[in-house]
Amino acid sequence: MEDIKVLLVDDNVIIRKSFIHLLNKIAKVNVVGECSDGVEVLPFIKHHQVDVIFMDINMKFMDGYEATKNVKQYAPKIKVIGFSSSDATHDVSEMMASGADGFLSKFDAEKISVMAALDRVTSL
Repeated sequence: MEDIKVLLVDDNVIIRKSFIHLLNKIAKVNVVGECSDGVEVLPFIKHHQVDVIFMDINMKFMDGYEATKNVKQYAPKIKVIGFSSSDATHDVSEMMASGADGFLSKFDAEKISVMAALDRVTSL
């Protein structure tokens, strides 16, 4: 099986770098890029193959809800996992209503939890 190509979208550079470091420790995961805002996502996926996007909810110019809707309209086969420090029921529900395939709290972002989230949306 080929590596899972992952895009990370988060406005916080420290979160991006830390999470990419964690993702790079997971076999069969290949981080193909990072975006700092939802507006950068569509241009990225138009030029790169992506299987899974970890999508932050709260970003300055385009939030994760709108960016997820755009991804699902343009490339419905790409799996989106909501990724936020908020695990409030409303935020999770709205992310899922936007088309997300799963959700991961940043507070639970350790290797086993990330692997489980990826496993739920792909065939690892």
